[in-house]
Amino acid sequence: MERTSEFRKSILSSDVIIYDLLTNKYEEVDYVIKTLKTADLGDSHKTLILLSSVMTWINTPAKFKVEGAEGEAEAEGEEPEEAEAAEGEGEPPELDANGEPIVKKKPIYFKESDYHLRVPDENYQQMKTLETLAMSSVKTQPKLTVHVLCSGIRYGLGEGRLYELFKAAWLQNPMALSYTGKGENLIPTIHINDLGRLVRRMVQASSLKTAQDKALHAKQYIFAIDRTPKPTQKILMTAISKGMGTGHVDSRGEAAYSHYPREQKEFLYINLKMRTSDAFKDGEVPEDAGEEAEEMAKKLKFPWHCEKGIGENIRMLNEEFNAYRGLHPVKIFLSGPPASGKTHYAERLSHYYNIPRVHAKEISGRIFALAKFEEGQGTEEGERIKAKIDEIKQQMVEAIEAARGDVAEPEEIDREKLVVRLPDDLMFEYLRKRLTENDCRNRGYVLDGFPRTYRQAREIFLVKKKKFDKETGEEIIEEEEALEEGKEKSWDDYEIRQDIFPKSFILFDAPSDAQLLQRIKDSLSEQEVFGTHNNAADMTRRIAQYRLANNSTVAEPPLK
Repeated sequence: MERTSEFRKSILSSDVIIYDLLTNKYEEVDYVIKTLKTADLGDSHKTLILLSSVMTWINTPAKFKVEGAEGEAEAEGEEPEEAEAAEGEGEPPELDANGEPIVKKKPIYFKESDYHLRVPDENYQQMKTLETLAMSSVKTQPKLTVHVLCSGIRYGLGEGRLYELFKAAWLQNPMALSYTGKGENLIPTIHINDLGRLVRRMVQASSLKTAQDKALHAKQYIFAIDRTPKPTQKILMTAISKGMGTGHVDSRGEAAYSHYPREQKEFLYINLKMRTSDAFKDGEVPEDAGEEAEEMAKKLKFPWHCEKGIGENIRMLNEEFNAYRGLHPVKIFLSGPPASGKTHYAERLSHYYNIPRVHAKEISGRIFALAKFEEGQGTEEGERIKAKIDEIKQQMVEAIEAARGDVAEPEEIDREKLVVRLPDDLMFEYLRKRLTENDCRNRGYVLDGFPRTYRQAREIFLVKKKKFDKETGEEIIEEEEALEEGKEKSWDDYEIRQDIFPKSFILFDAPSDAQLLQRIKDSLSEQEVFGTHNNAADMTRRIAQYRLANNSTVAEPPLK
């Protein structure tokens, strides 16, 4: 930065000067502050807004209630006892060497007026110096107003310091995000849009038109943080992992982030109990507003983008992350008769694009896994599936017994060994669920051979069009009508589910069915074929079924 006369002139000709201390050089900001502090500003009034960071507080000891200071807890917004007790409820108190209960002090919130207590890391000492220099400048420069916005860890769009965590969750590599220690430390955060909107509010407040403007104008140090209910490190990691990754977290701690740049991991050690500044409060509607009160109230509301933080907005943040980087999921559907090479190329495409291979065996495996649980330990979903499977097994048992006829001593049927073919509606339901999971939603998928027919594809990828009440605008929920026997389902009111629909389709085939059969003979040994559907008879049957469903000129359209 050259300290030219033009640069100095541009500073002094500006009514509002805004600097981000995280991205601008110390020397430039120092020069600007000293210029504003010492210059003759005449009749003009200047506003300097510095965007700082909670990193200037990282080494600040926790603040505790001073004994005898009545009303202090209420004034500083100490959390209710019930909220604190919930986490350790029912646990016996820790005892000291004499067997007496250890009374643990509970930290209270820092106030904005406590900025003199802040202790930065050595890497943020210069930032604190600039904050202090700017705020002290008003003592000798009455025409200058200074606002220091102490922002929480910033996220949104490019993600800044949270980029590596978002990236790891998006890639699901590693499978679990890690927290350090017990993960109970508090990490204040703010979306970059909300920080920008607060800056705009502070600039507008310089007009001093309302009582709120005057109150804001008088604020020097402001906690620019969102209203995350409980911003612990563990909750933050869990929210990112559930919203973008596998949902898993672990306590590997520092070892998990040893390869991260310093600025991408140092914030994990912050432990600051801070409250969102009053600067974010909605404006008050004048008593004489009359009929315009409701409309004025809307305009005076702070336009939060992520008021409740990362946890409650992670899906939106995921979409922003994708849009900012132009990330679009690769969704490929491979179809073709048995032995046409679908699975071979599905695995190669899965590896090449780093996207999951989704197939019928995986889906059925998930369904059966949900139905396996100890007595009384199942979920509502698991109970529903188990009941369905038990119903199918009962039908199989009855069919076997009917086929036996009057046998004197029939062999007992082992229900556990019965091979159940899951109903299509259950397979369709769980395939749709699989395709909306984070890895498929973010990166895409290779759908390997399922659905097998045009009818199945419609059941999976089509959804009923939404209808809305013309007067209220509310969605009209219509129940699916039961079809009469022999009647075909109408698809007139259906549309494609774009969130799960494949973007590319690849059809595999061979010049003749004989070549498909020969391919199995050449590639699999007798041992590998034994006990599978790849024997000659089953292969012939499966190929014929595929041809009937996809090559017929009188039946439903082919799957392509």
